[in-house]
Amino acid sequence: DDYITAVTTLQDHLAMTSSAADRLVTGIVRAFAGLAVLLSLIGVTGVTSDAVARRTPEIALRMALGAPSWRIVGGVMMYGARLAVTGATAGLVLCALALPLFEPLPDGSRGPELVIWAAAPAVLVLMMVFGTLLPARRALRVDPALLLRGV
Repeated sequence: DDYITAVTTLQDHLAMTSSAADRLVTGIVRAFAGLAVLLSLIGVTGVTSDAVARRTPEIALRMALGAPSWRIVGGVMMYGARLAVTGATAGLVLCALALPLFEPLPDGSRGPELVIWAAAPAVLVLMMVFGTLLPARRALRVDPALLLRGV
């Protein structure tokens, strides 16, 4: 007579059966993953800010000639998008080439699921969007009179 005596969710079952060491390792991995995303976001913002600073005369000329602000922002965003697409493509190709070296994994599982292959580039693109917003807004504050003064 096997009767079901308790019904729990998977989350509750895992919380009851996982060890403190597993939870600690998972927490540390989450913290470092968050830190990696934050540092990457800072890096994208820095690279894009540098590109905007180098292109200040060009941006000022475009604004003096009457370019709409959405074109200026779009140019900065496209610069970031090219970087993100290049990085995502290179990363996916390198991962796909390296995956056969590690399959099957020691625990008998296969490589990452399709959702992981899609999520990683999606996170990269989101970081690009957020990382280029500040430099794009900064580009709109360029004074076209700077170009006439020769700065």
